[in-house]
Amino acid sequence: LFMAYALVNVRGLAEAAIMVFWLWLAFPVVLLVGSVMHERAPVRLAVIHAIDWLVKLSIFGVVLTLWR
Repeated sequence: LFMAYALVNVRGLAEAAIMVFWLWLAFPVVLLVGSVMHERAPVRLAVIHAIDWLVKLSIFGVVLTLWR
C-alpha cells in the first residue's frame, strides 16, 4: 500500500479516500463477490468482511497520508 501511495503521489486525505475506495473495490470486493457467487459463501458474512477491509484500508490510508 505504501508503494501505491508513492507511485500515485497522494497529497491529502481526499485523494487518500479516493485511492482507498478504488483499492477496496479492486481487491477485497472482487474476491468476496467471487466467493459468494462460486463458493456459495453467505452474503452477510461477505458484507461483514467487506466492511472490515474498508475500515482497515481507510486506517492505513489516513496513517500513510499523515505520516508523509
